[in-house]
Amino acid sequence: MRYKNLDLNLLVALNLFLEEKNVSKAAEKMFITQSTASSALARLRNYFNDELLIQVGKQMELTPRAKKMVEPVKLILMSIDHQIIQPPEFDPYTLEMSFTLCLSDYTLVTFIPVFLQFIKDRGYKINFDFKPQSIDPVKTLESDEADLLIIPSQYLTEKHPHENLYTEEFVCIASKNHPRLKKKKALTLQDLEGEKHIVMKPPQNLDSVESIAIKKMKLKRKVALTTFSFSSIPELISDSEYIAIVHKRLGEKYLQRSDLYLFSLPFDFPLMHQSIQWHRFRNDDLELQFLIKIMNEFSNTLFL
Repeated sequence: MRYKNLDLNLLVALNLFLEEKNVSKAAEKMFITQSTASSALARLRNYFNDELLIQVGKQMELTPRAKKMVEPVKLILMSIDHQIIQPPEFDPYTLEMSFTLCLSDYTLVTFIPVFLQFIKDRGYKINFDFKPQSIDPVKTLESDEADLLIIPSQYLTEKHPHENLYTEEFVCIASKNHPRLKKKKALTLQDLEGEKHIVMKPPQNLDSVESIAIKKMKLKRKVALTTFSFSSIPELISDSEYIAIVHKRLGEKYLQRSDLYLFSLPFDFPLMHQSIQWHRFRNDDLELQFLIKIMNEFSNTLFL
Protein backbone atom coordinates (compact mmCIF):
# COMPACT_ATOMS: atom_id res chain seq x y z
CA MET A 1 0.00 0.00 0.00
CA ARG A 2 1.46 3.34 -1.08
CA TYR A 3 0.60 6.92 -0.29
CA LYS A 4 2.33 9.49 -2.50
CA ASN A 5 4.81 6.76 -3.46
CA LEU A 6 5.64 5.98 0.20
CA ASP A 7 5.17 2.33 1.10
CA LEU A 8 3.06 2.65 4.26
CA ASN A 9 4.39 -0.69 5.47
CA LEU A 10 7.68 1.13 6.07
CA LEU A 11 6.16 3.45 8.70
CA VAL A 12 6.59 0.88 11.48
CA ALA A 13 10.20 0.33 10.44
CA LEU A 14 10.81 4.08 10.26
CA ASN A 15 9.39 4.53 13.76
CA LEU A 16 11.71 1.88 15.17
CA PHE A 17 14.78 3.24 13.36
CA LEU A 18 14.03 6.69 14.82
CA GLU A 19 13.38 5.25 18.27
CA GLU A 20 16.25 2.76 18.54
CA LYS A 21 18.85 4.52 16.33
CA ASN A 22 20.13 1.01 15.74
CA VAL A 23 19.35 -1.27 12.79
CA SER A 24 19.95 -4.51 14.72
CA LYS A 25 17.66 -3.54 17.62
CA ALA A 26 14.97 -2.36 15.21
CA ALA A 27 15.21 -5.68 13.34
CA GLU A 28 14.77 -7.61 16.60
CA LYS A 29 11.62 -5.68 17.49
CA MET A 30 10.18 -6.29 14.02
CA PHE A 31 11.16 -9.99 14.14
CA ILE A 32 13.04 -9.71 10.84
CA THR A 33 16.68 -10.26 9.86
CA GLN A 34 19.21 -7.45 10.00
CA SER A 35 19.58 -7.75 6.22
CA THR A 36 15.85 -7.15 5.72
CA ALA A 37 15.93 -4.21 8.12
CA SER A 38 18.90 -2.71 6.27
CA SER A 39 16.97 -3.05 3.01
CA ALA A 40 13.99 -1.20 4.57
CA LEU A 41 16.32 1.58 5.76
CA ALA A 42 17.80 1.88 2.27
CA ARG A 43 14.32 2.27 0.78
CA LEU A 44 13.45 4.95 3.33
CA ARG A 45 16.70 6.80 2.65
CA ASN A 46 15.95 6.71 -1.06
CA TYR A 47 12.39 7.99 -0.60
CA PHE A 48 13.31 10.87 1.72
CA ASN A 49 16.62 11.55 -0.04
CA ASP A 50 18.18 11.68 3.42
CA GLU A 51 20.49 9.33 5.34
CA LEU A 52 18.16 9.39 8.40
CA LEU A 53 20.78 7.48 10.45
CA ILE A 54 24.47 8.39 10.29
CA GLN A 55 27.53 6.96 12.00
CA VAL A 56 29.00 9.27 14.65
CA GLY A 57 31.94 7.60 16.36
CA LYS A 58 30.72 4.22 17.60
CA GLN A 59 27.04 5.17 17.57
CA MET A 60 24.34 5.95 15.05
CA GLU A 61 22.70 9.36 15.29
CA LEU A 62 19.63 10.88 13.63
CA THR A 63 20.05 13.45 10.90
CA PRO A 64 18.36 16.84 11.44
CA ARG A 65 15.46 15.80 9.20
CA ALA A 66 15.07 12.48 11.01
CA LYS A 67 14.90 14.29 14.38
CA LYS A 68 11.93 16.29 13.08
CA MET A 69 10.16 13.04 12.13
CA VAL A 70 10.33 11.35 15.56
CA GLU A 71 7.16 12.81 17.09
CA PRO A 72 5.00 12.98 13.89
CA VAL A 73 5.69 9.34 12.98
CA LYS A 74 4.97 8.19 16.55
CA LEU A 75 1.72 10.16 16.62
CA ILE A 76 0.60 8.77 13.24
CA LEU A 77 1.00 5.19 14.46
CA MET A 78 -0.69 5.95 17.78
CA SER A 79 -3.59 7.53 15.92
CA ILE A 80 -3.97 4.42 13.75
CA ASP A 81 -3.84 2.15 16.81
CA HIS A 82 -6.29 4.05 18.98
CA GLN A 83 -8.63 5.79 16.56
CA ILE A 84 -8.88 3.44 13.58
CA ILE A 85 -8.00 -0.08 14.80
CA GLN A 86 -10.57 0.01 17.57
CA PRO A 87 -13.39 -2.50 18.23
CA PRO A 88 -16.80 -0.83 17.61
CA GLU A 89 -18.16 -2.16 20.92
CA PHE A 90 -17.14 -4.32 23.82
CA ASP A 91 -18.58 -6.09 26.83
CA PRO A 92 -16.47 -5.34 29.94
CA TYR A 93 -17.65 -8.57 31.56
CA THR A 94 -16.34 -10.83 28.77
CA LEU A 95 -13.46 -8.84 27.28
CA GLU A 96 -10.00 -9.26 28.83
CA MET A 97 -8.31 -5.86 28.88
CA SER A 98 -4.68 -4.89 29.52
CA PHE A 99 -3.26 -1.49 30.49
CA THR A 100 0.10 0.04 31.35
CA LEU A 101 -0.04 2.59 34.18
CA CYS A 102 2.69 4.93 35.42
CA LEU A 103 2.35 5.76 39.11
CA SER A 104 4.26 6.38 42.32
CA ASP A 105 4.96 3.69 44.90
CA TYR A 106 2.65 5.60 47.27
CA THR A 107 -0.22 5.03 44.82
CA LEU A 108 0.85 1.44 44.31
CA VAL A 109 0.53 0.56 48.00
CA THR A 110 -2.53 2.67 48.90
CA PHE A 111 -4.91 3.12 45.95
CA ILE A 112 -4.09 0.13 43.76
CA PRO A 113 -4.69 -2.83 46.16
CA VAL A 114 -8.23 -1.70 47.04
CA PHE A 115 -8.95 -0.77 43.41
CA LEU A 116 -7.90 -4.26 42.28
CA GLN A 117 -10.33 -5.74 44.80
CA PHE A 118 -13.05 -3.42 43.45
CA ILE A 119 -12.36 -4.78 39.93
CA LYS A 120 -12.39 -8.38 41.12
CA ASP A 121 -15.68 -7.94 43.01
CA ARG A 122 -17.36 -6.71 39.83
CA GLY A 123 -16.06 -9.49 37.64
CA TYR A 124 -13.98 -7.39 35.26
CA LYS A 125 -11.01 -9.06 33.55
CA ILE A 126 -8.30 -6.40 33.59
CA ASN A 127 -4.54 -6.95 33.56
CA PHE A 128 -2.07 -4.23 34.52
CA ASP A 129 1.57 -3.45 33.90
CA PHE A 130 2.64 -0.95 36.58
CA LYS A 131 5.63 1.27 35.88
CA PRO A 132 7.37 3.95 37.99
CA GLN A 133 5.98 7.46 37.91
CA SER A 134 7.43 9.40 35.01
CA ILE A 135 9.40 12.61 35.44
CA ASP A 136 8.35 13.61 31.91
CA PRO A 137 4.59 12.99 31.52
CA VAL A 138 4.42 14.42 27.99
CA LYS A 139 7.17 12.12 26.71
CA THR A 140 5.62 9.10 28.43
CA LEU A 141 2.23 9.66 26.82
CA GLU A 142 3.45 10.67 23.39
CA SER A 143 5.91 7.78 23.13
CA ASP A 144 3.04 5.41 24.02
CA GLU A 145 4.96 4.07 27.03
CA ALA A 146 1.81 4.16 29.17
CA ASP A 147 -1.95 4.15 28.68
CA LEU A 148 -2.60 6.20 31.79
CA LEU A 149 -0.68 8.29 34.29
CA ILE A 150 -1.68 8.64 37.93
CA ILE A 151 0.12 11.77 39.08
CA PRO A 152 -0.25 14.84 41.33
CA SER A 153 -1.87 17.79 39.57
CA GLN A 154 1.41 19.76 39.68
CA TYR A 155 2.88 17.43 37.07
CA LEU A 156 0.00 17.46 34.57
CA THR A 157 0.47 18.74 31.04
CA GLU A 158 -2.19 20.85 29.37
CA LYS A 159 -1.51 19.11 26.05
CA HIS A 160 -3.60 16.09 27.04
CA PRO A 161 -6.90 15.49 28.90
CA HIS A 162 -6.97 14.79 32.61
CA GLU A 163 -9.33 14.38 35.54
CA ASN A 164 -8.99 14.74 39.29
CA LEU A 165 -9.14 11.34 40.99
CA TYR A 166 -9.02 12.14 44.72
CA THR A 167 -7.39 14.44 47.25
CA GLU A 168 -4.85 13.50 49.89
CA GLU A 169 -3.88 15.09 53.20
CA PHE A 170 -0.44 15.06 54.78
CA VAL A 171 0.51 14.14 58.34
CA CYS A 172 3.67 13.73 60.36
CA ILE A 173 4.67 10.24 61.48
CA ALA A 174 6.99 9.29 64.32
CA SER A 175 7.78 6.24 66.40
CA LYS A 176 5.74 5.71 69.55
CA ASN A 177 9.10 5.29 71.27
CA HIS A 178 10.47 8.63 70.08
CA PRO A 179 12.22 10.05 73.19
CA ARG A 180 10.92 13.59 72.77
CA LEU A 181 7.53 13.03 71.11
CA LYS A 182 6.13 9.83 72.66
CA LYS A 183 4.19 11.66 75.39
CA LYS A 184 2.93 14.49 73.21
CA LYS A 185 -0.69 14.69 72.07
CA ALA A 186 -0.01 17.34 69.44
CA LEU A 187 2.95 18.36 67.33
CA THR A 188 4.23 21.94 67.42
CA LEU A 189 6.05 23.87 64.72
CA GLN A 190 9.11 23.84 66.99
CA ASP A 191 8.93 20.03 67.14
CA LEU A 192 8.63 19.78 63.38
CA GLU A 193 11.58 22.04 62.69
CA GLY A 194 13.72 20.67 65.52
CA GLU A 195 13.61 16.95 64.77
CA LYS A 196 15.49 15.09 62.05
CA HIS A 197 13.44 14.15 58.96
CA ILE A 198 13.34 11.34 56.42
CA VAL A 199 12.48 12.64 52.95
CA MET A 200 11.63 10.89 49.69
CA LYS A 201 13.89 12.16 46.91
CA PRO A 202 12.69 11.50 43.34
CA PRO A 203 15.13 10.75 40.49
CA GLN A 204 17.25 13.47 38.87
CA ASN A 205 17.30 15.51 42.08
CA LEU A 206 13.68 16.65 41.76
CA ASP A 207 11.44 17.56 44.69
CA SER A 208 8.50 15.48 45.91
CA VAL A 209 5.06 17.06 46.35
CA GLU A 210 5.39 17.79 50.05
CA SER A 211 8.93 19.16 49.56
CA ILE A 212 7.61 21.63 46.98
CA ALA A 213 4.94 22.78 49.45
CA ILE A 214 7.47 23.10 52.30
CA LYS A 215 9.74 25.27 50.16
CA LYS A 216 6.84 27.53 49.17
CA MET A 217 5.83 27.88 52.84
CA LYS A 218 9.49 28.59 53.75
CA LEU A 219 9.46 26.01 56.53
CA LYS A 220 12.68 24.69 57.99
CA ARG A 221 13.34 20.95 57.91
CA LYS A 222 16.42 19.05 59.08
CA VAL A 223 16.84 16.39 56.41
CA ALA A 224 18.89 13.58 57.94
CA LEU A 225 18.00 10.74 55.58
CA THR A 226 16.64 10.49 52.04
CA THR A 227 15.10 7.50 50.30
CA PHE A 228 13.88 6.73 46.78
CA SER A 229 10.40 5.48 47.77
CA PHE A 230 7.52 6.78 49.88
CA SER A 231 6.57 3.29 51.04
CA SER A 232 9.96 2.75 52.71
CA ILE A 233 9.54 5.75 55.03
CA PRO A 234 7.22 4.12 57.64
CA GLU A 235 9.61 1.18 57.98
CA LEU A 236 12.57 3.52 58.40
CA ILE A 237 10.70 5.61 60.98
CA SER A 238 9.83 2.56 63.10
CA ASP A 239 11.72 2.55 66.41
CA SER A 240 13.88 5.51 65.37
CA GLU A 241 14.25 9.17 66.33
CA TYR A 242 13.36 10.36 62.82
CA ILE A 243 10.08 11.93 61.77
CA ALA A 244 8.57 12.43 58.31
CA ILE A 245 5.77 14.28 56.54
CA VAL A 246 3.86 11.71 54.49
CA HIS A 247 0.51 11.11 52.81
CA LYS A 248 -2.16 10.40 55.41
CA ARG A 249 -3.34 7.21 53.70
CA LEU A 250 0.22 5.90 53.62
CA GLY A 251 0.67 6.57 57.33
CA GLU A 252 -2.68 4.96 58.18
CA LYS A 253 -1.85 1.86 56.12
CA TYR A 254 1.22 1.14 58.26
CA LEU A 255 -0.25 2.36 61.55
CA GLN A 256 -1.63 -1.03 62.60
CA ARG A 257 1.52 -2.93 61.60
CA SER A 258 4.20 -0.98 63.45
CA ASP A 259 4.95 1.31 66.36
CA LEU A 260 4.07 4.47 64.45
CA TYR A 261 2.12 7.45 65.68
CA LEU A 262 0.40 9.99 63.42
CA PHE A 263 0.39 13.68 64.26
CA SER A 264 -1.70 16.32 62.52
CA LEU A 265 0.47 19.09 61.12
CA PRO A 266 0.49 22.26 63.24
CA PHE A 267 -0.46 24.47 60.28
CA ASP A 268 -2.58 24.38 57.13
CA PHE A 269 -0.76 22.26 54.58
CA PRO A 270 -1.79 22.08 50.91
CA LEU A 271 -3.77 19.04 49.84
CA MET A 272 -2.39 16.83 47.10
CA HIS A 273 -4.78 16.49 44.16
CA GLN A 274 -4.12 13.08 42.62
CA SER A 275 -5.06 13.04 38.94
CA ILE A 276 -5.22 10.73 35.94
CA GLN A 277 -4.02 11.74 32.48
CA TRP A 278 -4.13 10.08 29.07
CA HIS A 279 -3.24 10.91 25.47
CA ARG A 280 -5.75 13.03 23.56
CA PHE A 281 -5.88 10.36 20.84
CA ARG A 282 -7.35 7.96 23.41
CA ASN A 283 -10.57 9.94 24.03
CA ASP A 284 -12.45 7.49 21.80
CA ASP A 285 -10.69 4.38 23.07
CA LEU A 286 -13.59 2.41 24.56
CA GLU A 287 -11.43 0.23 26.78
CA LEU A 288 -9.37 3.07 28.25
CA GLN A 289 -12.43 5.26 28.80
CA PHE A 290 -14.07 2.34 30.62
CA LEU A 291 -11.03 2.09 32.91
CA ILE A 292 -11.20 5.84 33.59
CA LYS A 293 -14.91 5.55 34.35
CA ILE A 294 -14.52 2.77 36.92
CA MET A 295 -11.51 4.48 38.52
CA ASN A 296 -13.64 7.57 39.05
CA GLU A 297 -16.54 5.46 40.30
CA PHE A 298 -14.25 3.75 42.78
CA SER A 299 -12.59 6.94 44.05
CA ASN A 300 -15.89 8.79 44.39
CA THR A 301 -17.75 6.07 46.30
CA LEU A 302 -15.21 3.91 48.13
CA PHE A 303 -11.80 5.59 48.27
CA LEU A 304 -12.85 8.43 50.55
